Amino acid sequence: MLPASFSGAPFYTETDGQSGGRRLVAHEFPMRDVPYVEDLGRRARRWTIAGYLIGPTYIADRAALIAACETNGPGTLVHPTLGTVQANCESYSTSESRERGGLATFEMVFVESGNLQGTAITTDTQSAASSAGSNLGNQSGQSLDNTTNNSLANGGTISI
Repeated sequence: MLPASFSGAPFYTETDGQSGGRRLVAHEFPMRDVPYVEDLGRRARRWTIAGYLIGPTYIADRAALIAACETNGPGTLVHPTLGTVQANCESYSTSESRERGGLATFEMVFVESGNLQGTAITTDTQSAASSAGSNLGNQSGQSLDNTTNNSLANGGTISI
């Protein structure tokens, strides 16, 4: 088993758990008994770890682990049974008690960091929508002009 750490700050693990699943949107329609479920892909994996720091250096170790959890961006989470993953610390809480001097306990939630490969936006949707709106306006005006001219050329009248 590997010794646990996050961004180089070591800790001991007491308990841990993992959550994940799928990102789903259930569409429910009027007068229809069966919903349509849209699968938007895998949910980000989360790890909840109860850890602790003990010994004569626990105060400095606690400060290092808190700093690692509060640092912007992902870090390397080394877990005794999961192995090594890139993750962000989503939240943490720490506590100490007088009866258990020299011990700091932590509850930490980590989220897999993933990457942005393949998710780059390549279409400027704002410009595309603006251009489509302008084209529609121009086409509507031309269509109205053509209808008016055809009506007048055939002896028709225009009522306003």
